[in-house]
Amino acid sequence: MGLGNGGADQFGIPNYVAGCNPVNNSVSAYVNAGCYTLPTVSASSPLAASCADFPFDPANGQPRIAPPSGQVYCANLLGNAGRNSITGPKLVNVDFSVVKNTAIRKISESFNIQFRAEIFNIFNRSNFLPPEPVNGTAGSQVFDQSGFVTAGGIDSLATQPRDVQLALKVIW
Repeated sequence: MGLGNGGADQFGIPNYVAGCNPVNNSVSAYVNAGCYTLPTVSASSPLAASCADFPFDPANGQPRIAPPSGQVYCANLLGNAGRNSITGPKLVNVDFSVVKNTAIRKISESFNIQFRAEIFNIFNRSNFLPPEPVNGTAGSQVFDQSGFVTAGGIDSLATQPRDVQLALKVIW
C-alpha cells in the first residue's frame, strides 16, 4: 500500500475520538487510550462485507471490546488518527558553568591556574522519552493484536540526571 506501516505494530493507526485529549500527562499511562478506538464501518455499508475481524480472545472466544451499536470492526481498514498526532513530554535542560582564572606571577608572568565548575542539568529535571511502540511489545502500543486497549507508559529518560564536573587547569 506504500504507507510505510510494515512494522510489527499492525494496528498502529486507530480511529481518533474527536474532542478528546490524547495525552494524560501521567508517567504510568501517558497516552489516553480512551481517545482511540479500533477502525469501524457502518454495518449497513457495502464495505462491511469485506471487513476482516480482529483476532478473538482465546480465553472465551469473544472479541475483547464490543463495537459501537450499528458498527462492525474492520481490521483491514486504517484509522483516521494522523501521523505524529501526539507530542511527547517537554524537554528542559539547563547547564551552568563558572570559570576563575588566577595569575601566579611568582612562578612566571604567563603562569595561570584556571578553576572550572560545570553543572549539567542543574535543576535535576527528569526529561522522559515519549512512549513508542517497540516491535509490538505489549504495553507499548494503543491496541494489541486482539483489540485490547493498552497504552505505553513513560519509563526511559532522555537526559542524564544532574552531573557536576570540577577541573583545574595549569597554563604556562
